[in-house]
Amino acid sequence: MTDAVYTPHRAHLRWGKPGHCPLCGHPQGDWRHFVDDCPGITHREKCPGHFPDCLRYTGTVPLSWAQTPVSTQMRGKETWEHGPNRNGAALVATDGGCRRTRVGPRAGWGYVSSDQAIGSRHGAAKGPHQTAQRGEVLGVLHAIASGQGRLHILTDSKYVTINLTKVIKGEKPKGKHADLWDGIWKLKGRIEAVTWVKAHLKWEEAEVRGIPQEHWDLNRLADIEAGKGVEMHTEDPGHWALWDMQLAQVRRQQQDLVRTYTQIRELGIQGPSPQGLTIRRKANGPARLPRGLRTEAKWEGKHRLQEHNFTIGCLSCGRTTRAKRQGRLQQWRRDCTPLNRHAARLARRHKVTWAGRWGCTHCPRLGSRRSRHGCF
Repeated sequence: MTDAVYTPHRAHLRWGKPGHCPLCGHPQGDWRHFVDDCPGITHREKCPGHFPDCLRYTGTVPLSWAQTPVSTQMRGKETWEHGPNRNGAALVATDGGCRRTRVGPRAGWGYVSSDQAIGSRHGAAKGPHQTAQRGEVLGVLHAIASGQGRLHILTDSKYVTINLTKVIKGEKPKGKHADLWDGIWKLKGRIEAVTWVKAHLKWEEAEVRGIPQEHWDLNRLADIEAGKGVEMHTEDPGHWALWDMQLAQVRRQQQDLVRTYTQIRELGIQGPSPQGLTIRRKANGPARLPRGLRTEAKWEGKHRLQEHNFTIGCLSCGRTTRAKRQGRLQQWRRDCTPLNRHAARLARRHKVTWAGRWGCTHCPRLGSRRSRHGCF
């Protein structure tokens, strides 16, 4: 619908046909007339006056026209508190979750420990980036920032396991979620070890894999905490209602444009109409040569070529070649400017010719003598 409808006005501009509307007789039967004013168009919805022209006439929605609703937490910035250190080690399971909604994903994090001093926590991911992977990293960061001694991290995320292993070895992770990994890097002294645990297993399946029951149980509880964190997102029902209304308006406008276009197509507007012209034809002339021949003619036409056996020489610039097609084209793409030695031959008034080597049609001199001596 991007201004490609063949209307009477376009037929008038292209072929000289009458440009009035065949339905109501309006003198300018263009697309804007059919969308806005023509009484002959049926089933037309009244377009809201605040619609921009791109949406009104083509159905194209501006990027900033309908703002996607975000939760209250997504408007904030992620922060974490640095708690005091304490002696001893603790086992902590971390997890992240994500839920899809009609307006985009919502992520959360959670962690749980068998140590009563640490306990469990959960929260919603803040900021515009809402992914399960970010929730996994947030769970680790908040667990470490709590400051409860050196932690043995249990996680079901391969991404987190690989990057925490790098941190333990003294290598700072790069790439996504750099702000969170910077915070973890500053607290790397609180990480004792990291262990990957397969997620969503029954105890019988975990036992077969050799996973300790304590690890399995903590991972299951961390998954529950992450789910609670996802549910902490607070939505604005008014923004959702406004967004739904705007989408419904856009959908109705786009459907109305399609119905209008269909009715115009049924009018049978055709061209051309100048006297004696009934079919638009291509200009008379010879058929085009194949592309390969056209390319050769384009570059070889710049030179004055003479062929001998399998070699070719340019009588104007002195370049020669015995290459096949691709090499020849590379040679003849150069400007036809005489080479220094060939320019000397031409300056001595020699009538050069190419017969596998350069010669003169008027004198018997060969080789470099033609460049040093004039023609007879």
